[in-house]
Amino acid sequence: MSLTRNELVEQLQRELELPDLVWIERPTLIHARAEGPGVCPCGCGSQSGAEPGEWAATLVETRPGPVLIIDRSSGARKYRAYRGDGTLRGQGELDAFDALRESCEVVSLPKRAYLAQLLAIEARPKVKGVFGGVRAGKTECLAEEAVDV
Repeated sequence: MSLTRNELVEQLQRELELPDLVWIERPTLIHARAEGPGVCPCGCGSQSGAEPGEWAATLVETRPGPVLIIDRSSGARKYRAYRGDGTLRGQGELDAFDALRESCEVVSLPKRAYLAQLLAIEARPKVKGVFGGVRAGKTECLAEEAVDV
């Protein structure tokens, strides 16, 4: 007997003990040059040495981003901020949506950038040119945008 795609997904979920819902969040982590030695708290791996010339990046601000819930069984997708018809959800609906987070597998895809890079990442022209010197973050800007597309 052949199983349908949905039946196979449900069988795998039971075997792997995965929750039916996946909560995907995309916060923006804004960085600046560190003002002393240490490790950036956001998990990006930036480490600053003892000397000022060795100081790297550190987290200065976290901005919430879009949230999407995906149902593994049906493939249905729901955005936190919008209803299916594209209208914004009210506060009661947002609170109910947020209560679902506890029963979901949470996947965080943070967007890491310096404030100057954020302008280029969030711009939506037809053609984009990003220019700068060595280690200016050009590749990182384009990589972050590729995730958002």
